[in-house]
Amino acid sequence: MEILPAIDILAGRCVRLRQGDYARVSDYGTPADAARRFAKAGAKWLHIVDLDGARTGQIQNQQPLHEVAQVCRDAGIQFQVGGGIRDAAAVQAAFNLGANRVALGTAALRDAAFRESVVAGFPGQIVLALDARNGELAAQGWRENSGVNIADFIAELRPNPPAAILHTDIARDGVLSGVNLSQTRQVARIAPCPVIASGGVNSEADLRGLAEIPNLLGAIVGRAFYDGAMDAEKILRAAPRETARKTTRETARETTREMADDQPRPE
Repeated sequence: MEILPAIDILAGRCVRLRQGDYARVSDYGTPADAARRFAKAGAKWLHIVDLDGARTGQIQNQQPLHEVAQVCRDAGIQFQVGGGIRDAAAVQAAFNLGANRVALGTAALRDAAFRESVVAGFPGQIVLALDARNGELAAQGWRENSGVNIADFIAELRPNPPAAILHTDIARDGVLSGVNLSQTRQVARIAPCPVIASGGVNSEADLRGLAEIPNLLGAIVGRAFYDGAMDAEKILRAAPRETARKTTRETARETTREMADDQPRPE
């Protein structure tokens, strides 16, 4: 299972929000310094979000993003990036930055044609960020409720699934309350692609619980690493490098084959 330390960037700083609230911010220094700490601890993947971009709809923190990307290149770390990526040009810019995967949220939710075009154009590299409150998807940097049920939206993805779904339980994000295993299990069960869990991970027990869920590709860890609730070096060095090297496309193919095997055959 991939373990992805989170680097959320707001006004050029590495921060953590509480439950997606931009008024409740904890500052952890520069994004590049955070990336270096995770590299030293043995990270194989990073999850990077431009929070200003998520709010405005356009990537804002260009310099910090480039600095983190350089750290990743120097350390041989793979990374996925999201926040404010709402058109094809922004997707290409993220890949030009060196991203291994690009996460789409609001644009994928509101524009099916764009979503399907990008998923087809970058097979195995597009992650859909499905951020939910009580089963309802949020948009615009978590500030708006979409009125779309997460299960209904996932059903729409079946004909043209992305590389992975990044599922965040907003109510648990940034508050160290423990991951929502039940909801994550439900999402993983109905998803037509691998799932990355996010929101509330605060212990090794959470990670063990997630690792037992079929179709679970990885987990994002944020505040628990920054505040020391979890030992980043112990966790990250224990994650097998073979998992990080295995492409999301390969994992998606395996999931598709497994789902096909589960379908009833005609008599």
